[in-house]
Amino acid sequence: MYFNKYIIAFSKTCLWFKHVFYFHLVPDWKQAYKWISVHAMLWASVIQIVWFELPEEMKASVSPKIVSILTVVLLVLGIGGRIINQNIKPTNKTEV
Repeated sequence: MYFNKYIIAFSKTCLWFKHVFYFHLVPDWKQAYKWISVHAMLWASVIQIVWFELPEEMKASVSPKIVSILTVVLLVLGIGGRIINQNIKPTNKTEV
């Protein structure tokens, strides 16, 4: 009986995770490499990885505040890239 409480709690937790983390890919996921948000998130990650791997004497020449600000700016641009429509087709309008 004591063990059954844990099994029930575990199964409820699994159901909660399935409900919360259930997602579908966007229809045009194969075009993700073109999206502004993907580029911004990638560059933010690269900046943080490079900063982590830099030797201390090189880190001394760049302020950690600048690295943090640049990363946050890129992440905000990534959010902006997710909310704007990036699939607008150019129109061939000519001015008269």
